[in-house]
Amino acid sequence: MMRLLVEEEYGFKYWQWEVDAQWNEITDLLDEKINRSFWYSSDLPSQFPDGEWTELEWEDYRELLFGEEFDAWCHLHTHEDSKYALREQMEIHDE
Repeated sequence: MMRLLVEEEYGFKYWQWEVDAQWNEITDLLDEKINRSFWYSSDLPSQFPDGEWTELEWEDYRELLFGEEFDAWCHLHTHEDSKYALREQMEIHDE
């Protein structure tokens, strides 16, 4: 089970996505949705139906982001500026 923190730029929402998948399966799915099709929806979780999505308030998202209880992070927008990484590959800076 992987736990991802997701920033959704279109809806300016924050999510926790728990999904039973390997990182390469998740990145393949993200690549397909972001780079090969226009995935915008008012309901982001419907675009990725596997797993459990929980919407987070900014403060809760930020607290999780600076903790170690997640496996990966995603910023989802258009193919030009969407990005994702495993937690250990990230450099997180407190503002």
